[in-house]
Amino acid sequence: TTAVQQYGYIDSNLVKNLRNRLTAALLVLWNEELGTQAVTVNEHPWLPQDIPYLVYFGMAMIPLAAYLSAAMIGGFLTAQEFEYDTILEYRLSPISFYLLLAAKITRLLLMGLTAGIILYTALGRLTGVWASSFPAVIIILVPLTLIAGCIGLLAGLLTRSSLPSFLVALASAFAFWILGSGFGLAAGFSPVFERISRWIPNTPIIELLFPYFYFGRQVAANPTAAALQLVGYCLVLVVMTVAIYRWRVLAMQG
Repeated sequence: TTAVQQYGYIDSNLVKNLRNRLTAALLVLWNEELGTQAVTVNEHPWLPQDIPYLVYFGMAMIPLAAYLSAAMIGGFLTAQEFEYDTILEYRLSPISFYLLLAAKITRLLLMGLTAGIILYTALGRLTGVWASSFPAVIIILVPLTLIAGCIGLLAGLLTRSSLPSFLVALASAFAFWILGSGFGLAAGFSPVFERISRWIPNTPIIELLFPYFYFGRQVAANPTAAALQLVGYCLVLVVMTVAIYRWRVLAMQG
């Protein structure tokens, strides 16, 4: 008789992994008494070495940090422009509003990426695990940070108040983090949760980041489709942001 055990990345369920390995060890000792009826245990680890769950948790928080920074700063600063009437300067500015909006988005993009880099560095120093390609991590974070910046700008433009825009950014950040594979890969949960998670931008981000932290192990069913999903979200939100920005700033409406 042969018992085959397949191990995912360690600590995905720490208790289960330890229980399974203890069972395997006991079977080896028990085989001495079973004789010809002994059970052979073949273990096939998914990764060449175990990586603590802390690495996954930290990796999933990198998009959270980037999103939270871009969305909160974008929403808060945009709302303050209405609260202090500095939005009038944009209405009177000879500079194209497209250029002004591009500058705002670029600033938020840089702020979000900086927050992600800081958390990435802290994770690496804490665990000793670094991504196999740092530039790839930055490139993967760009669409999520752009999405966050647009959501923050939209919140500020629509609410024109600091507190509501702050709450929108905060709520969306943590909702995306929790529903978007923040505590484990979506495929490891119920089918209903996985279907919901597939609509959250954090999920494809984490699936694209995963191979760079886990020895090139691919978990995205279709990386190209995941990238296209993020590009689609970016395009839709950028168009919405431009339209509402034009409505709020160029149209003479308070």
